[in-house]
Amino acid sequence: MVGSVGKLGGAVVRGHFPSHPAMAACEHDSGDRTWLRALDCERLHIVDPAEHCIEACRRRFADDSRLRYHVNDGRSLAMIPDKSIDFVFSFDSLVHVSREIVEAYLGQLTEKLKDDGVGFIQHSNLGEYAPSIAERLPRRARKLLIKAKILEQDHQRARDMTAELFRSFCAAHGLKCVCQELVNWRGRRLVDCFTTFAGAGFHKLAPATYSGMRILCARRS
Repeated sequence: MVGSVGKLGGAVVRGHFPSHPAMAACEHDSGDRTWLRALDCERLHIVDPAEHCIEACRRRFADDSRLRYHVNDGRSLAMIPDKSIDFVFSFDSLVHVSREIVEAYLGQLTEKLKDDGVGFIQHSNLGEYAPSIAERLPRRARKLLIKAKILEQDHQRARDMTAELFRSFCAAHGLKCVCQELVNWRGRRLVDCFTTFAGAGFHKLAPATYSGMRILCARRS
């Protein structure tokens, strides 16, 4: 699981941002992250609410002088200097958190990103399926139907978050939502979303259109 997701994360960095110039980057939720080495920059801030994950990264990347480590409370970026970040990246992390926490981070990234800075966040789109009958079933009934392979697992995605909400949060906090990709995660439903966003001064990419979102599939290796 970690190996295949790690390779996917690294491919995302290289595929989406092969030449974005970054002096300073910020990666949220370190864990055991293969893609840290794909983030090419002079200084990299790693933020994680779990101290044991930060310590694991300190040991694994002890020879990497670019890295700065921060344990936060699960929603604060107060330790990052304002207007200091060129690129923000979060993969296989914020996809599990509620809309309230996603908006809290975006509200702070307005200040932390440079005016022409860019961000990439994988977040939940499971909220799009909330009105379905299956999502309103009692938890025990859902678990039985999932075990019988009648219903799909939600992979602990946040049930109150959607791609549309992320766009609205960007607009509310003065960020540009550049593009979004809906993703099916080991199933048919498009429960994830890859969103690229940018600061108010970013003009290198055309404005996003949402009528034809690209569909990707994350497969087991």
